[in-house]
Amino acid sequence: MSVILNNDLCKQYGVKAITLLLPQSKASGLRCRVDEHETRIYEVANGSYQMTLKWNAQGKECNIKINIHDNGSVELLESNSVTEEQLRANKEVIIGRQYEAKPLHEALASQLQQTQLQQSSEEVKFFVAAFNKCRRLEWPTIKASSFCCSK
Repeated sequence: MSVILNNDLCKQYGVKAITLLLPQSKASGLRCRVDEHETRIYEVANGSYQMTLKWNAQGKECNIKINIHDNGSVELLESNSVTEEQLRANKEVIIGRQYEAKPLHEALASQLQQTQLQQSSEEVKFFVAAFNKCRRLEWPTIKASSFCCSK
């Protein structure tokens, strides 16, 4: 949708918004508009819409998959370890209802923290399990005499 809005023809005629009606989809109405700062604003009129966003921040390609709902809520489905600072760096996208739309970092920060805590928790569980497995191994007893050399 943003490709269409950034097209020369749309710019020539001052087209700033597109609404798609998708009767066979979970989202029967999806609207994308571009504001005076070239920020894309996505809103779902009915149902929910899943989308993937990509941008570069701090020298890294950031990817997130989100689900936008018609009540204005946004659900983080996947991310490639995107940080809150990287979310803040994305100034190109705002999500939600027309007068309630929020930048990505506001819409997703709490979910991002929760996702990071879950990932950290999973890493800790892995290391604890690995440590416990190592503790159960029987290590051979080495006698001090085995390190001595004879002449």
